[in-house]
Amino acid sequence: MMTTSPRSQIISISDLEWREYQPGIRFKILWEDPPTKRRAQLTRFEPGAQLPLHRHVGDELIFVIEGAVSDGTAVMPPSCARRTGMGGHGGARGVSPAIRRKD
Repeated sequence: MMTTSPRSQIISISDLEWREYQPGIRFKILWEDPPTKRRAQLTRFEPGAQLPLHRHVGDELIFVIEGAVSDGTAVMPPSCARRTGMGGHGGARGVSPAIRRKD
């Protein structure tokens, strides 16, 4: 059986460019599947940078690598994760320099 995509892929994150989403928030797309609109990305928040409240069209998993991020209900320190299901609301604010992974 032939496949058009590899079963696993090594991603050199340091080779990926940071893209600015808005002032204080940058991201790197680690993987994406345009037909399903699924992606994994690394997002960097500067202190005080904020994403407005928004509705999710799919599941979102956030894992804080360093710093801290607030979702409006709690502050997530390093090694914390939050899952928001489809149709849920999300927003985030950088509390200290933070990097989060979004799958």
